[in-house]
Amino acid sequence: MKSLTKVLALAAATAALLTVGVTGAQAAITTAYPEGGTWKYGVSGKYTTSDYLHNSRVHRSTAVGVNTVSSYWIKPGSWSYTQAISALGGNKAYYDVQ
Repeated sequence: MKSLTKVLALAAATAALLTVGVTGAQAAITTAYPEGGTWKYGVSGKYTTSDYLHNSRVHRSTAVGVNTVSSYWIKPGSWSYTQAISALGGNKAYYDVQ
């Protein structure tokens, strides 16, 4: 269920940007605070980004566009960074915690 929520959040943000006619180069990265961490995700320019930080839990992030890029499991207190080349549609961002 967590994964579906994460995907829906990115899909809603992408749909909102498309609805108002914002180009990919102008799109902003969204910041959210799920599960006690900080998640920065979205489509900006030619990249789909998913970066996640949690100060007390091991975590990782994944960005999906033309390809899928996943970070390794990262120790608490360090960012996990991922970027994938954006597709014309269907771009997704995920995070995961242990």
